[in-house]
Amino acid sequence: MKQLCNRRETVSLFFMLLLSPFNLMAQFCLPLNSMNLTSGFGWRKHPVTGTKDFHTGVDLSARFEPVFAIVNGRITAQGFHPILGKFIRLESNGLAVVYGHLSVTVVADGQDVRSGDYLGLSGQTGRVTGPHLHLSTKFRGYPINPLRFLIGLACNQ
Repeated sequence: MKQLCNRRETVSLFFMLLLSPFNLMAQFCLPLNSMNLTSGFGWRKHPVTGTKDFHTGVDLSARFEPVFAIVNGRITAQGFHPILGKFIRLESNGLAVVYGHLSVTVVADGQDVRSGDYLGLSGQTGRVTGPHLHLSTKFRGYPINPLRFLIGLACNQ
């Protein structure tokens, strides 16, 4: 059976869940209505540059679909980045969630959002090969696998 996560990731996820002031019993929501992984977390050959790099998030298939807040938090940045395109950063108690390559955003800096709130539409902005949603999560500045994070939240419901 394929190992679900490497030791370092398991340890960091364990401590994140154990030590975080983040309320794990709080509601959470998937970022899209349907989730189809197109590029995982970790080392990969970059689809645009062709070089080996570390992907600090995941790419999810999404063709101009609604994007939702996965947790309660505050919008701390939104705008345009040359690589991420239109993006939103949501923060909550040491957790930072970035949604990238959006076509439309409907939130403002400083806005409080709740899990499940509509944030915008996925898209094809920035350095991409096609429409999708880039989702990344960091806890206290350290990248963690967004899918493992969501699984951890689901298991604690």
